[in-house]
Amino acid sequence: MVKRTVLAMVLSLLVLIGFQMYLEKVQKSMPGGEKKVEEVKTPQEGKVEEKPRETKKGLIRKSALNPEGEAEAQTIVVETPEYRATLTTAGGGFTRFDLKKYPDRPGKGASPVNVIGQGESPPYPYEIYTGDVQPPIPLNIIFTPSATEVRLEEGEVKTLSLSWKTKEGFEIERLYTFHGNSYVVEISTVYRNRSLYDIDLVPGLELSQVYIGPLAGDKYSFKGLVAKLGNDVKRFSPDKLFKGKGPKTFVNWIALDSKYFTLGCIPGEPARVEKVAPVGDDGLRLVFLTDRKILKPGESYTLKTTCYLGPKESGALKMAGDGFTAVLDYGFFGWIAKPLVVLLKYSNKVTGNYGIDIILLTILIKILFYPMTHKSYISMKKMQDLQPIIKKLQEKYKDDKNRLNQEVMNLYKTYKINPLSGCMPLILQIPVFFALYKALLVAIELRHAPFMLWINDLSAPEHLIDFNVFGFVIPFRLLPLLMGISMFLQQKMSPSGGMDPTQKKLMDFLPLIFTVMFWGFPSGLVLYWLVNNIISIGQQYFIQKAAKKVKMPSQA
Repeated sequence: MVKRTVLAMVLSLLVLIGFQMYLEKVQKSMPGGEKKVEEVKTPQEGKVEEKPRETKKGLIRKSALNPEGEAEAQTIVVETPEYRATLTTAGGGFTRFDLKKYPDRPGKGASPVNVIGQGESPPYPYEIYTGDVQPPIPLNIIFTPSATEVRLEEGEVKTLSLSWKTKEGFEIERLYTFHGNSYVVEISTVYRNRSLYDIDLVPGLELSQVYIGPLAGDKYSFKGLVAKLGNDVKRFSPDKLFKGKGPKTFVNWIALDSKYFTLGCIPGEPARVEKVAPVGDDGLRLVFLTDRKILKPGESYTLKTTCYLGPKESGALKMAGDGFTAVLDYGFFGWIAKPLVVLLKYSNKVTGNYGIDIILLTILIKILFYPMTHKSYISMKKMQDLQPIIKKLQEKYKDDKNRLNQEVMNLYKTYKINPLSGCMPLILQIPVFFALYKALLVAIELRHAPFMLWINDLSAPEHLIDFNVFGFVIPFRLLPLLMGISMFLQQKMSPSGGMDPTQKKLMDFLPLIFTVMFWGFPSGLVLYWLVNNIISIGQQYFIQKAAKKVKMPSQA
């Protein structure tokens, strides 16, 4: 009985094996070739897992991709001769970027400037943007680093790798290339699709910065977004950006701009600016996105970006390429400001003191303008000496204004007097004044540059002492007062012939007006104007001696 049972089981098994072999032979002979049998797994309680599918064109998984393992965020230290930075593996953004050569304030106890300028909370600049990936992946992915610290010497180049992948086979790798003598960081983000599904993504990154002063509320300094659109460079204030008036087209590069520092991004392909939002009370955040990409199984895509985190110094900016030096804006009189900065830098190599350099620059400018100043003063002296004759003409032609003007102009022509020559030196100095003002405001070389005694920052108003008046703190500044006094003395030495009483009263108030106006100006600019006035007083003294030799008509 047992033997018969065993024999029946063996025969049944042989029949099943033979039948299976027959089915496989039939399936292979059918159109479409061999098919795989899908494996069905029992879903976990409360979670429905999508069954693995056969790869098909246009197929995109709907459920989220699952990270391979759970990692904890780590902090990576990057140190070069130029900066010390910390990088988080949670998103791959920089949490700090301290510039070793730029203190946050003048004097003792200063710390390196953190060019990111924000606190310890995300979003961090240059972290990966994953909000538009389909199928969905975690918004805050945590990478696995190839190293926990990167240290470079002068001239060295090193690369750090951060990697992340899912159980389904979708991988992201970020390669950071650091340079020992540059503020440029090259970030390549590689997307690899080794899954069975199409991956729909919009490659991009986050960019954010809190404005770095020293005066966060400085209304004369631009802060916001600088963007290169084709061959044009445009600037967008935060107010415009928040109102949707930012770049409407793809841009070549962007930079978050503050007074002396900038964070920039130059993508390998045109990108657009989206999701602009404020950060804190004085910061800006945005997402930088390229075109949508659909990766088929087995395909990959690399987004290359050249990033800049550093000072707005022309030599350093030039290393980023693609005209990134345009971030440094000297305004309308930039064609004058740039040579002035170059002269100051060359002079500083000898003197080591930008205050002395400004004085030397002022002397140079006065020498260049001296021929015109001399001619102007002689012309003004002639006009003063002609006043008795002009008064007689005014009495003679008091009822005929046209004839009076004609006679006065003939008188000026006879003695070769240009009525406008008196104000020409001042008019010509106005562009230099505004150019130097912009240079002091923008040129990082002058940031925290000391002069002497209490003047420890030529790019900011001097601070000698404060007075507390009924709860209001009023700063006392000596340079603007000296400038006003020198202007008053210069004015008293200048010929005032030809001025009507109203014009003369206005001129009398000019020293006071200029003193008030210069009260909040950078001390370097006030120093320039003070030295300019002192030299002008000396010039006028010698010109007055020369003017006495000029022969004038008889006043009888």
